[in-house]
Amino acid sequence: MWLDVETAQMIQELPYLQYFCGYPGYDDFEPPFDPPLMVYFRKRLTLEVLGKIYEMMMRDAKAREEAKKQDNGVSAQQHSGLVRRRRAFYRNPTRV
Repeated sequence: MWLDVETAQMIQELPYLQYFCGYPGYDDFEPPFDPPLMVYFRKRLTLEVLGKIYEMMMRDAKAREEAKKQDNGVSAQQHSGLVRRRRAFYRNPTRV
């Protein structure tokens, strides 16, 4: 587990972490935050708050999964129709 100081240094040094954190560009001159500030935020994230965040993430993941299933269902129907038309063509090319 990283220390707060190490986490701040990693964000300061690594451009992909800065991108993930929403930085407009690469900046390695200033630390991203004061490391003790992380303690403040950790204290605010109680088990109840973390539970709510987890529930929101699970609802979002479930909704995405349902949307993906619906998208796949339409694609499967379109694909099966295309396969039927191809089979009909190869059985009797003059009829289609």
